[in-house]
Parts: sequence; structure tokens; C-alpha cells
Amino acid sequence: MQFSRRMGMGVVAGLVVGVVPVAVPPAALADPAAIGYAYEREWLYSTNASEVPDSVAVDASGRVFLIGGTGDDGSVVRAYDAGGGLQASWKIPEGPTGDMTVDGAGNLRISDYAGLSSGTPGVMVYSPAGSFLRRYGMAPGESAGGIGLAPNGRTYVASPTTDQVVIFNADGSRYKAFGGSGAGPGQLDSPWALDVAPDGSVVVGDFGNDRISVFSAEGGFLRSFGQSGSGPGQFVGGPRDLEVRDDGLVVASDVTNRVQAFRLDGAYVGTMTATTKRAGVAMRDIQGLGFGPGRVLYVAGTLYPFENGVARYVLAGTGTGVAKVKAPKSGVAMKRKRLTFRVKCVSAAPCAGQLSVRAKGKTITKAKAYAIPAGATKKVKVTVTKKGLKVIRKKPTTKAAVSVTGSSKKVKIRR
Repeated sequence: MQFSRRMGMGVVAGLVVGVVPVAVPPAALADPAAIGYAYEREWLYSTNASEVPDSVAVDASGRVFLIGGTGDDGSVVRAYDAGGGLQASWKIPEGPTGDMTVDGAGNLRISDYAGLSSGTPGVMVYSPAGSFLRRYGMAPGESAGGIGLAPNGRTYVASPTTDQVVIFNADGSRYKAFGGSGAGPGQLDSPWALDVAPDGSVVVGDFGNDRISVFSAEGGFLRSFGQSGSGPGQFVGGPRDLEVRDDGLVVASDVTNRVQAFRLDGAYVGTMTATTKRAGVAMRDIQGLGFGPGRVLYVAGTLYPFENGVARYVLAGTGTGVAKVKAPKSGVAMKRKRLTFRVKCVSAAPCAGQLSVRAKGKTITKAKAYAIPAGATKKVKVTVTKKGLKVIRKKPTTKAAVSVTGSSKKVKIRR
């Protein structure tokens, strides 16, 4: 899901988005743990300053797709494994694109915002390997922004130019449209981001009204939440992108480096800063959000000047307090199919949660519960799974990420 910088500049008057990250004092950063996540890794899409990934989508296997480009000359799709390894890349003639998502068959649904190449805005369907399969078009005057897929096969497409959401049946035929221009209940103003929640409700980023609106599957208005501002639950320049997790958690970005989380009923959960691997530096020009298997969160945008790509955040664990993992630089040796980590409770309150280890995009250990008094350190031993043993035994040293309550740490594991 995303708000395309390439199309947004020409449509929304007065919106100027900076693309250069600014160093922020660490104390000013809202840690990803505020909404239950911890930074794990990042990788590049392009080092061309004008080639920012416009959208991110993840399939059921954890394969990550990014799409972007330099303007109206087409868009480039790149496919990566869960660890960031490039697997495939192809160019599509249409541009600018509005959004991208993956359907149940693993095919990519990509919205052609303006139809500059085809003559008609619409939704394009591509195979995971990049083969064009089919297309269905919007009506005259409409544009194609955010896309959401329902369990019954219907496709929901935001049309910013008509302030509506258009519904297509599973076969691509047009079903109906709902919304309409305005600021009243059920009305929309330049809707961009869109997703379908697990209960079938349609969640729309009502960009011009600085809010998120929720509708039933048939387009009946249910509720709105959010308003203009820079405080908790507010949006600077409107919601730029949003994504709904499989449990109904809604994450949304605006023109800042914030990612905010809400419950589907509109209750505010918390705010995280899209941190990067550089201490005190946050991502800028956030273009896309996406969830992968295991509720992994991907944030696409500008990581650093001339470094555009995606950052990956994993669940930081459940429980109370904030814990930190300590591990030697030389790595942690596996002994009798077990790994031992030193975990310190750095919060004023006691820490309780679970420790888990991921490598190559997979959880390689059984989760281990711990309870640590405030300020204390404890050794936590975890058992490596059968799949984990296969991963670790392939190389002398394996890079992994250890997650505890409130944080995640990169470590090396020695077989």
C-alpha cells in the first residue's frame, strides 16, 4: 500500500516531501517497540535519489516485492527473499503506479494510476515471474490508487480523482462504487491508501480529510478516526499509506517518519519511528507499508541520502518491561542443540516475555519464556528446531536476530 511520490506531487497542491534523512537525537526517536516491533535489517532498492520504492507487498512465502521508478517512463518491480536477496527484476511500461498487492494465487495486482501508457487507469495482474496476465480498467474520470483484496475475490480500488472507492468482482467486472466528495461521514477527499481488514471491512486513508475511514464490504460507512496535527493519533499532511494486520491492527504513515498503530475500532495504540541501521537516523519519504508471514512489518522509503529501500521490523516479543540481549562479537556457540544468551532487564519495571531467534527469514528456535527483575541479568537457553539445525549447519557462522520484550539484536551463531 502506498502514496506515490511521483503522482502525489502533481495532484495534491502544497505537499512537499523531503527525501533526505535528518539525524535525530536518540531520545527523540519513538522506538519501534512502542507498537511491538524491533528493527531487524534493511536492504536497498536503488541508489538513484529519484528511484524510491513506491510500494511494498509480501506473499505467503515471505517473498518481498518492491515497485518504483523515475516517472512516466515505466516502473520497475524487484523481488527479494525474506533476507533481502534479489531474486528477480522486471520493468512494466505503465507509470506512475498507485499501489501493489499480492492475491491468493501469488499474482501481483498493480494499480496503474493515470493510464498514460494504456489510455485508461486500471488494475494490472502479473505473475510472480513478471508475466502480464490481464487488466481491468476504471471508468472515465477515475484514477487507480490503493488496492485491497477481499476473501471473496473482490478488488477494492481507491480513486483519488473522484473521491470514491471502486469495487471489482473476482472476474474483473465492475460491481459498484461508494464514497463521494466531502468531509462528512462516509465522504472522502483524495483517498489514497486502502486495505481490506480480516473481517471484510474496507479501511481507507482519507488523505484530504486527515483521517482514516472504515466501511463495510458493501460500502456502508462505519466510522472515522484521526485528525490533522502532529500528536498521537493525528496525521501531518494526511495518511499516506496504511496496512491492516491479520489481527486487525492498522498501521499508517504520514509525511513524517512516523508509523502509527490503531485498533480497527479507531483506538490509538502507539507510534514508532522508522529507524534505520544508523543510530539516531530515521527513514524519510516513507512510501509503503506491508506485513509478511509472522506479522513482520516492512517499511519502504529513503533509508539515507541516495539509499532507497526497505526496512524490516520483527515482533519484539510479548510481555512487560524492556530487555536487551548481550552476545559476544565472536558469536554464540551452539552446544547440544542449544543456544545461551545473556538478557538484561533495562527498564524500571521487571521484564517478562519470550526469547526467540530468527535467521534467513525463519524462526530457528523454540520460544523460551523468561522473568527478570528490574536491572538484573539472566542467562536464557533456547532449543534449536530441526529446521533451525539445517540452517545453522550449512555454514560455520550464521547471522541471526534475537528478539526479546522491547528489542532485537543481531548476533552470530557458530555451529
